[in-house]
Amino acid sequence: VGLVGGMGPVAGAEFGRRLSRVLQSEAGGFEDVKLLMLSDPTTEQWKEHTSDIPASTQATLQILSFLSKPYLRHSCVASNTFHLITAASGPPKPLLSIFDACADGLVEAHPGKKVALLCTTPSMQWADSYGYGSKFAGHKGHRIEWVRPTDEIQGKTMRGITLVKNPAGNVKESQEKAGELFMDVVRWYADQGATVMALCCTEIPLALTQARVDDDPHLKEKGVKLLDSVDALVGYLHSALVNRTSVYPLVAE
Repeated sequence: VGLVGGMGPVAGAEFGRRLSRVLQSEAGGFEDVKLLMLSDPTTEQWKEHTSDIPASTQATLQILSFLSKPYLRHSCVASNTFHLITAASGPPKPLLSIFDACADGLVEAHPGKKVALLCTTPSMQWADSYGYGSKFAGHKGHRIEWVRPTDEIQGKTMRGITLVKNPAGNVKESQEKAGELFMDVVRWYADQGATVMALCCTEIPLALTQARVDDDPHLKEKGVKLLDSVDALVGYLHSALVNRTSVYPLVAE
């Protein structure tokens, strides 16, 4: 399985750890599955400086080259940025994305619930410009109602993601500050009627947990639940291996 890790190294490592644990468990039954991950933060540099677009493009092409290796049978992308860039640059490519996995999890575990979509600002912008918002809302023929954030709320989400991805000094302190920002965001979404928070960025679960949400009396009373994108990706990929099929094969079955 070829994996594109989250562009924050900690998030990519956590995704790989959880996936390995599930596949190698007694219930997993896939001790012999080999996981190869490539995570290159260069892909994200264009978001800071447009002059870095050539370097970001080159990094994206290198990752695509890695995923095209004949010994890889499946792919899984734990980076919205990489997935969106490749989708915008040409014909659709068979890559399992965070959006796909989270939408699948929402349809299965939280049907009919109003959803908050927590992700990076570029992902939120591209949800409109490249149709990901409508695709997410109509996943597999189901209807997912999701709440659009204000600029202020999206700004808080992005600052939290940045603190996790690029810690300012002490990693634990940065994640704690990020968690506080995310909690403010969750409270705002809950006040808009959202009861499920889809964490469509693998950095967010590192600083925001269900236990932390449950410790807030206001959120617990509303029954707010988190959909962890890392667990969603792991579950989706494991299911594909169990069924010996995948909608995202790299080579013909």
